[in-house]
Amino acid sequence: MYATFIPHNYKITYKYADETVIEVVDSPYGEEIHVPSVLPYQDESSLPLEKKYAFIGYNYDKEAIAALDLSKINVNRDQTLYAIFKQADVHTLPLDPKYYEVTRYNDGTVDGYSLSLKLDITYKGKITLPSYHTANGTTLPITYINASDYGSSTNGFAHNGGLRNNEITHIFFDTSAGECQLRGFLPAAFYMCNYNDNPDKKKLVYIEIPESVNQIQNWAFGQTNIENFNYINAYQIGESAFAHIQAPSVREITIGPDVQYISQSSFDMSDSQVTTLNIGTEEAPSQMSASNTDNVLFFTLPRLTNVNIYTTDRNSAVWQLYGF
Repeated sequence: MYATFIPHNYKITYKYADETVIEVVDSPYGEEIHVPSVLPYQDESSLPLEKKYAFIGYNYDKEAIAALDLSKINVNRDQTLYAIFKQADVHTLPLDPKYYEVTRYNDGTVDGYSLSLKLDITYKGKITLPSYHTANGTTLPITYINASDYGSSTNGFAHNGGLRNNEITHIFFDTSAGECQLRGFLPAAFYMCNYNDNPDKKKLVYIEIPESVNQIQNWAFGQTNIENFNYINAYQIGESAFAHIQAPSVREITIGPDVQYISQSSFDMSDSQVTTLNIGTEEAPSQMSASNTDNVLFFTLPRLTNVNIYTTDRNSAVWQLYGF
């Protein structure tokens, strides 16, 4: 006769300081503590745009100002851990690598990584993405933001509903480790992110577009609620990149001088409140030329009443504007 031992699971209860339960995770005896699938959040509505409450980890003490290294704690009993936050600048304290995935990506110019958020995590509030990632002792820049599992679906970060019902409000990029070298947003990068009809859920209203970005590819921001696309200056704007955005506060769009290619339906926004469209500015005229065949621009802006086109004698382009 042999004795049979059944591994025992203990409950790890994750809480906010007010004792609200974030999640209860069953963890086997002797293993590392399993982290929950929810990224903790503290209300940031009273903070200015450039500030956030950064989640820095967990501690047994709800009043602690530092987090424990959970990788060094083995499960041997039921435990309660409290989420610890720190008020910080939005360009510091990026997401921990456990919340995102990277893929080596070389576009022929820069060797780096593309990044996508993990779909099994629940996100909320302001999110700061890293500008660099270190693996096997080598640090490379994050050069592209990719859609999660893009290819089998055009749902992007919302693939199979993954982020569609999340409550990310703002996306920023970390600059504490060095200058951001992001080059582009790949197809469907944020497509339908937080796009839902529930008025009680927070919307994605802001995506930081670093000056280094030169590509906003097909459907990258399509069907979101972002409101900070008043000025766009990426070299290439893909098909439907800004299509069907719900942004009632945006009244004016300026296409910057660095833009060379705009594909069809890039600004197909039938519900738009935009009244003014500027292509180039007086100080920095548009450099698009008729030789670039993609420069037949398709805008569906039904409330558009003012169109200002600034170009030079050496450059001309063809614009077709529909729905105004």
